[in-house]
Amino acid sequence: MKYFLVIFIFIISNNSFAYQIQCSFEEVYPNGEIQNGLMYYQNKKRLRYQYNNQNLYTLIYKNDTLFIIQNNNPKIYEILKEESLIKDLILIMNDYPSFQNSYLFKDKEIKFEKNESSQFIKRLVIKSLKLNMSIYFNDCKEKEISNQLFNVTTFQRN
Repeated sequence: MKYFLVIFIFIISNNSFAYQIQCSFEEVYPNGEIQNGLMYYQNKKRLRYQYNNQNLYTLIYKNDTLFIIQNNNPKIYEILKEESLIKDLILIMNDYPSFQNSYLFKDKEIKFEKNESSQFIKRLVIKSLKLNMSIYFNDCKEKEISNQLFNVTTFQRN
């Protein structure tokens, strides 16, 4: 009985810290270009960043690996080994709900604006020598996210 109680408390405490969120995003570039998509984040472990444009791609981060999947041919995917904004984004997301005002990474600064009503990210401003842009997160809601959305080999378009 003692062990059951310890296991039960462990399960409850793990679930109370489980954090899953879905947002739409809008990337805005200095030249006026805009890209839209959906982002799914699951429990400090997984992130899916899916562009709506069929000519672009979907990024899936899981098991410390970042996959890039072509939207117009999801059977084609590869592992990204280089540094990525997505890896930086997951580090920022892992700070929830105690986001910093800004984050300094190797070659970039990411400034943060919080949505006052939900305490989640409203806008990220990315500044570096290679990239300057803003990412707006809209319609963010906490919800249970299916593990299927993070499968690479059996990719599901959402």
